[in-house]
Amino acid sequence: MKWLNVSLRTQLMTLVCAIVLVSLVMTMLLGIEVHRRFSALEEDRMLLHLEQIRAAVHRDITRLESLTADWAPWDDTVRFVEGNYPEYIETNIPEDLFTGIKVNLFLIVDAAGSVKFARNYDLQSEQDMEVPQEVLALVQPGGPFHHFKDERDQISGIYLFPDRVLLASARPIVTTDYEGHPGVLSCLARGWMTLWWSIFRR
Repeated sequence: MKWLNVSLRTQLMTLVCAIVLVSLVMTMLLGIEVHRRFSALEEDRMLLHLEQIRAAVHRDITRLESLTADWAPWDDTVRFVEGNYPEYIETNIPEDLFTGIKVNLFLIVDAAGSVKFARNYDLQSEQDMEVPQEVLALVQPGGPFHHFKDERDQISGIYLFPDRVLLASARPIVTTDYEGHPGVLSCLARGWMTLWWSIFRR
């Protein structure tokens, strides 16, 4: 009877250990599956955010291209660059323009790289800021915004700096009939300092 009791006790302990082991294995497998599904969900969410960013950037660049088309191929802008329309800025680029069209930077530069107009406006603080030299370098001879193929060309893109991101678009400044020297340009930019935060808040 003693050996029978020992045998039953051993069998019971073995059964309990087996149940615990199976439970641990099932818990581990369940944890792996949950982690896999959670990782897949996180990956899908990240891809969704990236697609939202891509769409927002594309939308903003398209809008900037449309805005530069309003100022660059225009007789009045040509006259201003040539020095024949001193009241151009007051008439066509009023103080509230930047908040109205949601841009931070507006540059007008002639073919030699001389800046005819430059304004960097912080939409959050509603204050004018100095135009950084690294931005002005974009529109100087040799810069990416100083080489147009023809009078109807446009250059747009994303420019990364150590502490800021810039979406920008530029076109040659020519007459309304697309005649004239394509070296002068108009540059509109958005997102100075705060681009990515504004995208993530959408």
